[in-house]
Amino acid sequence: MMGSLPRLFCFLIFTVLVYNPSSFSQSTHQFSINGFIDLQGSFANADKNPFWISANTSGALSETTTYVVTPSIRISYGLSENDSLAIGVSGYVHDGFDDQFQRKEAYLEYKNDWLRILVGSEKVEERFNGASVVAENFWMSGNSRPLAGFLVEAPKKLFVTNTLSIDYGLGHYFLNDERVVQNAWVHFKRLGLSWNFSERNTITFKVEHYAQWSGTSEEYGVQPNDFNDFWDVFLASRGSEAAPETDRANATGEHMGLFSIEYQYKPSIGIVSFYHEHPIEDGSGTRFQNFPDGIWGVAFIPNTKRYDSLLKTLVAEYIQTTNQSGQLGRSGNDNYFNGGVYQSGWSYERRIIGLPFIQIRPDGVGIQNNRLRALHLGLVLNYKRWDLLLKTTMIENLGTYTVPFNPKQRAFHNLVQIAYTTNTFGAFTISGGHDLLENVDDSLGATIGYHYSF
Repeated sequence: MMGSLPRLFCFLIFTVLVYNPSSFSQSTHQFSINGFIDLQGSFANADKNPFWISANTSGALSETTTYVVTPSIRISYGLSENDSLAIGVSGYVHDGFDDQFQRKEAYLEYKNDWLRILVGSEKVEERFNGASVVAENFWMSGNSRPLAGFLVEAPKKLFVTNTLSIDYGLGHYFLNDERVVQNAWVHFKRLGLSWNFSERNTITFKVEHYAQWSGTSEEYGVQPNDFNDFWDVFLASRGSEAAPETDRANATGEHMGLFSIEYQYKPSIGIVSFYHEHPIEDGSGTRFQNFPDGIWGVAFIPNTKRYDSLLKTLVAEYIQTTNQSGQLGRSGNDNYFNGGVYQSGWSYERRIIGLPFIQIRPDGVGIQNNRLRALHLGLVLNYKRWDLLLKTTMIENLGTYTVPFNPKQRAFHNLVQIAYTTNTFGAFTISGGHDLLENVDDSLGATIGYHYSF
């Protein structure tokens, strides 16, 4: 598949150069082509880029990346007023990774009013304009390259009554990187319920489930991978006698989950959101024995259609992962993002898939820091053609229950990003990052970028 992606990308570029997209959209109102190219260079005074320069970039920048070129194209075709097909391809040319050329996105999408089917890989969309510590949730932050697989989901909230709506998703992904358990799979599902109990008030409950399963381990051999095993994974039930002892005692595969609750208040000036994302690593998490771990946040997005406002987004978050259902006992030491059989943990290409503050061991096997407390502020401002993003995080890293940091590691991670969009020549961006860590030299770095859309 990787060999066919460059040929597909060249074909799409050729299509853009030969045909005029606007003529198609004007004549048929069904066919459209759009895309962009990003150019970015970075430099730092230390051996690595500051944290917020490389974190949550969908795998575009590593700690040592000095340049990245990102071409992207999307072709969509409207089958009818409510049905559409789309194909999207994007990639990276960058340093700081084992492979200089890498796929970012490569997908085929079908969508109508109640169903969206995606085959391939697609980046995680950001809820709060990049101001949060995660793009989507605790387990899915956009810190790594997008996983490849397929997803069936609701394209938006589906109303079953005037006040009640549902959200659903079911996916299957492939972990095709170098890891302890080769060729492992990921099962995913979600179900959400929203209640608009008045014109200005909405409360949303959501549960999500992720599970690593299948694959081949040098230590444990081929992991369960038939339909009955999938059903065990789907239900998070105990494995068969053929499964490793750890799976027979708990559940087939490596499971994680999320309970989230969000309250939205919608006055005329904008939207105020209060939210909590509660992580689940095993059964103790479903019983809230690890409370108050997770992300606690409040966000404000002003109504710029009715009011002039410099403010575009404001986010304040508290993050905690220190409880983990306690250190001792059968249900204790949840050991977030780590694994038993799946020792590479919840990572892809040695990058955490979820909360970016989690630290992987240098050899990529296991986690060296998953107990932390952090305060985070994010701010997005806009004035005419100027955009400003500010992020600052104060964090205390404790290591793990098994191997704690002594002393604790305290740090500040800061980012300032300024973008200017021209009339016809694209957008120019400059970013500055600063990391202040106890007993470690400060890290100061910057990036200069250019974005052109067509």
